[in-house]
Amino acid sequence: MRKKHLTIPDPEIREHLQNLLTFINVDDVENFKYQQYEDSFREWLETGGHEIKGLENFKYSAFSNGTSSAFGEFISRHPNRTIRVSNSEFLMAGILSKAYNRKLVYIEDHPITENDLIIMSLPFCGNGGVHKNYNEILIDADRLGVPVLIDGAYFGISKGLTYDFNHSCITDFTVSLSKCFDVMNLRLGIRFTKEKIDDGISAGIIAGDIFNRYGGKIAVGLMREFSAKFIPDKYQSEYLKICKLYELTPTNTVTLALGNQTLHKDFMRGEYARLCISEHLL
Repeated sequence: MRKKHLTIPDPEIREHLQNLLTFINVDDVENFKYQQYEDSFREWLETGGHEIKGLENFKYSAFSNGTSSAFGEFISRHPNRTIRVSNSEFLMAGILSKAYNRKLVYIEDHPITENDLIIMSLPFCGNGGVHKNYNEILIDADRLGVPVLIDGAYFGISKGLTYDFNHSCITDFTVSLSKCFDVMNLRLGIRFTKEKIDDGISAGIIAGDIFNRYGGKIAVGLMREFSAKFIPDKYQSEYLKICKLYELTPTNTVTLALGNQTLHKDFMRGEYARLCISEHLL
């Protein structure tokens, strides 16, 4: 068991990835277009074990280095807003708030105000499912006109959630292949937005279809071979056995389980005893 999240080095995926790395040539990369990348990602998202509503309203996208690049650009677009994240959330928003000298207030510490921006993960990083006040937060953000970025970093290692992008407050959705295909070092992600945005991760695409074509080609090869529910479907049975064996509570995310806050106090992430059990699944 680990506190830090680890991906599952699935042997089928690794073999296919090795073949892609071996046989991709320069001409393949030069002829690859961004639209192929976006189209493949949209199709792949629909193969997951989640319900997705309203993604068609996010007509624009950009290549993102994992999901992290999308965080920084989102924060930069709203320079006068306070950054709001959960105290159980990924560390990236906190790192960026310090780097940009921006105020950060945890969602649990104060009600949402009209001067905020919100970054929330779904599945939620803290518990592998949904933040306990997720719907209420989005309703407040809708009412106050607060922009929200939804981070789907765990999308391909989970199932059973609803992504409702019909909320007016949600302006950005970002997702990557790092966690599900064990390609953390390749940084294969995408950001979807409702509005056309010319910024650090979209400027090259807008100007001349310039992006990480090599990575994009690999990403499409992976998404065509493996659905967005390949990992949760393959490992669900073993995951439930491990949870039962160690008396853990299963979550929507097949690599994460919840423990007892007293027995597993060393695994606390905010208010959750979150354990990564990836190493027990192979």
